[in-house]
Amino acid sequence: LSLPGPPTDGGVRRWRFRETDLDPFDHVNNAAQWAVLESLIADRDGGRVGTAELEYLVPVGLGEVDVVVDGDRAWLVDDDRPLSAFAWSPGCGQGATQR
Repeated sequence: LSLPGPPTDGGVRRWRFRETDLDPFDHVNNAAQWAVLESLIADRDGGRVGTAELEYLVPVGLGEVDVVVDGDRAWLVDDDRPLSAFAWSPGCGQGATQR
């Protein structure tokens, strides 16, 4: 894994995963975790063109988690334990064309 752990002084917001976000193993599915990053990107200027990375550290379960945000990085955290890590680089990705 290449993304660092969350900072202790990052901004925090809450995110609630619903029962419909669960896979057959009662873990939050990948698309529901990507929705967190999509929401964070939507709050910024510059559109959604760029490169994103998501590292699944441990299975995420039903309920509320903290989303710690620091610049172009974010983490899903529960009881001070990182569950997933996100990184976002705005702009054209390698080989992509801006329209």
